[in-house]
Amino acid sequence: MGHYAVRLSKQYGQVIAIEPDPYNFEGLSQNLELNNVRNVRALDLAASSKKGKSVLYSAGMGSRLDVVRLHKRIYIVNTDLLDNLADHADVVKIDTEGHELEVLKGASRLIAQKPLFVIEDHTKTFGLTYWPEVLDLLSEFKPRLFREFTLSRHNTF
Repeated sequence: MGHYAVRLSKQYGQVIAIEPDPYNFEGLSQNLELNNVRNVRALDLAASSKKGKSVLYSAGMGSRLDVVRLHKRIYIVNTDLLDNLADHADVVKIDTEGHELEVLKGASRLIAQKPLFVIEDHTKTFGLTYWPEVLDLLSEFKPRLFREFTLSRHNTF
């Protein structure tokens, strides 16, 4: 937990890591402390298209908002728009177990800044078909498919 936050902290001056699952948030916090990382702001909430509260179904390593799935625990978590959580972004990594479109709907100001977007694809896992809407929201970007992503400074996702 926090693998990418720790890696990105070495390349960027300020990193925001968002983790709504309390168990995973604790792991993220411990990983940041063990690696002596001071430039990561860890937020224990969920990015979404609305500010408020939502149900998080936790399966341990993977958690999902609002959609019942095999889970070990259920939490009520705070949600907020990505635009409210960051003024600026060079890179936005989204891995929300099928909630990616909702995160992007709450990030119109950040999208206009044209950062690098790295978006995890959960369509096969959950039988979702959100990519046409994602591509519409990011219509000014040049899409690239990565099997495993590496960070660069291009307007891609």
